[in-house]
Amino acid sequence: MLFLPRRWRIVCFFNRHRVQIGVIVSANSTFLNYLVLVLGFLLLDDRLVRSILPGRWRARLDTNSATVAPTHPAESRIRLLRSWRTVKLCLSMVMLTWIF
Repeated sequence: MLFLPRRWRIVCFFNRHRVQIGVIVSANSTFLNYLVLVLGFLLLDDRLVRSILPGRWRARLDTNSATVAPTHPAESRIRLLRSWRTVKLCLSMVMLTWIF
């Protein structure tokens, strides 16, 4: 679901959370149900989360995320590599969480 287009990820998020909350309410509340709820937030993108947040939080987020665009191509390459490392780390953590 993580690699689907944006609209499908959002639909999958709400559908999966609806099912998981139903399972938890029905007293089958093992830790895996809560784990699925937490991992489901990886399906959301910044645009959706920003639209759900209250106005004052959104304003604070906008002021904190203002960054200067890199002027040198090497800087943008370094930022891309850092972002890719972060993605790999997050995916590894998710995979290890599911294994254990």
